[in-house]
Amino acid sequence: DPTCVRQDGLCPVYFNHRRNSFSGEVKFGALGDSYYEYVLKTWILSGKKVQALRDLYDRSISGLKKHLIFTNDDGITYIADDWWPNGDRHNHKMDHLTCFAGGMLALGAEGPHAEEDMNLAKQLTHACYEMYTHSPTKLT
Repeated sequence: DPTCVRQDGLCPVYFNHRRNSFSGEVKFGALGDSYYEYVLKTWILSGKKVQALRDLYDRSISGLKKHLIFTNDDGITYIADDWWPNGDRHNHKMDHLTCFAGGMLALGAEGPHAEEDMNLAKQLTHACYEMYTHSPTKLT
């Protein structure tokens, strides 16, 4: 979709099948989490033979790093939620469902960015650990 290409491989969460177009915010949490995960898993299930899927995954991870990765004052790296590309606005919180991203990045850590992706996977997993351990119930 041209919308996702214009936004560095990041797709907004709403899709209009009649217009064949995306709209809304970009997020890796609720409503957006499965898309990125399934692109990678489908590539793996293809025996890693459908290069277009890997390219789509790599482009979206590059977009993730460019637009949604932040580090707070305590040194915790996180994925900001609700990126609105038109106004370049972010909601600086990390949704619980975003915690899949550490595992996804580790699973996809291959090629020229493997070490960088694995390091980011560890940082994001640590952010989720911190989120859980600092909540009163140790849950989110």
